[in-house]
Amino acid sequence: MIGNYTFHRTIEDRLSNIKHTASGTLTIGQTEWVESGILNSLGNSYFYQNYLLEFNDGTLNVYYTNGNIFYALPNTNGTHKIKHKCGNDLYLGTWHFDGDILQLQWLVIGLHKNYTMNTIYTRTVL
Repeated sequence: MIGNYTFHRTIEDRLSNIKHTASGTLTIGQTEWVESGILNSLGNSYFYQNYLLEFNDGTLNVYYTNGNIFYALPNTNGTHKIKHKCGNDLYLGTWHFDGDILQLQWLVIGLHKNYTMNTIYTRTVL
């Protein structure tokens, strides 16, 4: 799981009826998830996101940088469902990791949100 990845992402925004694409890099370390890339469909806008990680006896806890929990997985391998409530928004996720490829899908529903985001992370070989 720990390592460097490239990724490709599609975002289907059902409110604006627009499909966005993004690409970039991800570094997963012992304690941090650092992702950066370009959102291609909005004038090549740069984005950056990081989370704090805690690996514990096979489990993975993912935290926002303020220390609040985002989600927890019983282990990183295989397929897992994720459910996260953030204010009025509901995030329903599917995590699938098979060793070199991580697929992460989110369905986000809220008062002002209605989109799916699909990301495929591919481990880079150094």
